[in-house]
Amino acid sequence: MSTVVTPTAIPVSRRDPAVVHVDAVDAVDAAVRAAEETGARAILIERAPQEAAASDPSSGMARRVLAAADVPAVTVGRHATGLPRRVIVATDFSPHSLHAARVALDFVAADATVIIAHVRPHIAAAGPTRDHWDHTYERVLPTMFAGLRAELAAPRGVRIETVSLDGGPAGRRLIELAAATGADLIVSGTHGHGGGARLALGDVAAALLRGAPCSTLLVPGAACVRHHFVPNCPE
Repeated sequence: MSTVVTPTAIPVSRRDPAVVHVDAVDAVDAAVRAAEETGARAILIERAPQEAAASDPSSGMARRVLAAADVPAVTVGRHATGLPRRVIVATDFSPHSLHAARVALDFVAADATVIIAHVRPHIAAAGPTRDHWDHTYERVLPTMFAGLRAELAAPRGVRIETVSLDGGPAGRRLIELAAATGADLIVSGTHGHGGGARLALGDVAAALLRGAPCSTLLVPGAACVRHHFVPNCPE
């Protein structure tokens, strides 16, 4: 079996469990076509157990899916028994990351805790310039998080938390946060938003595919444009 259109034995989405399931690299193209034809909400890719991570083909399959499809790619362990209850959503406050956060709400348990995580950009400056930048950033960040909460409009029962992480490789910081909090899903948008640019997965998404200790939900920028979920989403 290379592709299956729902239901799937692995819990994926609480709003609409219909997904396309791909379990072989040579079946990715067929899975993408099936997703387009059926209007599936995601393409599901099973992750190997942690002890077999070195030979796990799911990262490569997810890359190929995200290069070709406009729907999210979900990598999840085959023994998952329920929808994620502790979820990390990466944000840089862009329309694409807001869209990814909105998509994430369909893939979590009704009583989930969703941690909106922002990794502060690394600034090379030092001295008064750096101090001024840090002060300004700390002052505006609560307002930015508040605006994101309002735009997100999480359903009743889903708890939203926010956290700002020190600058550094964003993928690594998110992976560290997932390990520290026992998260069972990390969500991120990707850089691509159509055409050849879609092939540029982005450093964060690539890092998550390689090293996330839990399931991942990666949302292509092309989906933001196609579905018009986000006002002023870049073309």
